[in-house]
Amino acid sequence: MNKQQINSAPYLSFYDYLVGQSSVNAGESILSGEQILERLTGERNTLNSMDNYIIKLSDYQKDLQEITNELKVLPAFNLFLQEIIRVKDFSLLMLNDTSTELVPVIERMISKIDDPVNHYYKEGILSLVLDTNKAAIIPVLNSYNSNGSKQYFYFIPVAENGKAKGLFVILTPDNETVITSNKRDIIERALLLTTGKIEYLLTKKKLNDTYNELLTYQAKLANDFKLTAVGELTVGIAEEIISPLQVITTQIDLFEDNKVEKSDLDILKSQIVKINNAVNRLVKFSSSSNSNLKISPVNLNEYIIDFHNLTRSSWESIKLECVLDLDNNTPSVLSHQNYVYQILSNVFDLIKADSNGAEGVIIQTRYKQDNIVVKIISTVNLKAFDKKNNKNTGASNMNYKILENLMKKHEGKFDIISSETSGSTMSLFFPIKRKIR
Repeated sequence: MNKQQINSAPYLSFYDYLVGQSSVNAGESILSGEQILERLTGERNTLNSMDNYIIKLSDYQKDLQEITNELKVLPAFNLFLQEIIRVKDFSLLMLNDTSTELVPVIERMISKIDDPVNHYYKEGILSLVLDTNKAAIIPVLNSYNSNGSKQYFYFIPVAENGKAKGLFVILTPDNETVITSNKRDIIERALLLTTGKIEYLLTKKKLNDTYNELLTYQAKLANDFKLTAVGELTVGIAEEIISPLQVITTQIDLFEDNKVEKSDLDILKSQIVKINNAVNRLVKFSSSSNSNLKISPVNLNEYIIDFHNLTRSSWESIKLECVLDLDNNTPSVLSHQNYVYQILSNVFDLIKADSNGAEGVIIQTRYKQDNIVVKIISTVNLKAFDKKNNKNTGASNMNYKILENLMKKHEGKFDIISSETSGSTMSLFFPIKRKIR
């Protein structure tokens, strides 16, 4: 069969194709039986190899369906890769928000090759890979010897809507000759399945976190409704207290003409003033829950002092002494008095829960590295946050969750250190500079 017959034939066997290819020109010799058998065997081995890869890919896809934890996806992908090429290390990296660095898609899965890959990225070596969305095998610069490179980086771009958003990197001793087009094709198909599974699991986790956050805020809102009701009730009661106090004060002035010791009258007046001031602070505190939460620059010191004055008697009743150590030169932060009061209330609820009496608390404010740092130093050991507590139940505490969410609203953070010997220190970090929204 000649080339013309090949082109005109509706169907050709593989044997006919090889024979036809061998007789393209009249001057060339026809393939011998052994040569045909050798070529047939080689092609069939290639086909069998590709079929084998597809079977492995199908099995890997089934394994992925069983995985429910994002931390287990990449190790499973590594096992699949080991059956295709030799893998020394690997990493799945994504561009950060500013596209200045490649960061692990899963924070807890950091690889030793992350730093050299970022070095390549910052030097512009990976620009072609990311711009063209085409995989590349690049020798590792520090692995060269007289025989050439011993190791290679196999870079596979991860794209979304035609634009590269990251890289999957494999450190391998296999070069371009070993990593054939069939192997590349099957690896890149498997990578699509892998990144899709990771994205699905991370999205699912984020939804669960959002749901838990919603439950936390539902609990907080229920508490806020109660506080609002108490606040309205407090205003009414306060008016009922203030009116009789005014009458009592007037009557005491009349007693001055009678035989009553002036010192006794002064004591009575001073106590009435204390009651009046306490009621006014309580009204001011409770009425704040009825106002709209308009975020504006606030001085944390002012609200800490108000909170301290309002709650002082409550802490004294459980033998807990609170001292203020405030830096008068701290700048304002963006917040609302309700948030500040809520944060302080939850902080002291944590302390109160583990207080055994005769305890001390110091509230400090300091300006440090573009943050207002509020430290609550206590002699109380918060058992749930003690390092010796293997159960680590602190994070599940409702007050802790509310604190965590309130600090997120401020784009800040907080941490708790506690021990039986040194007590506890809670640090709240309020950033001065906030993101423009």
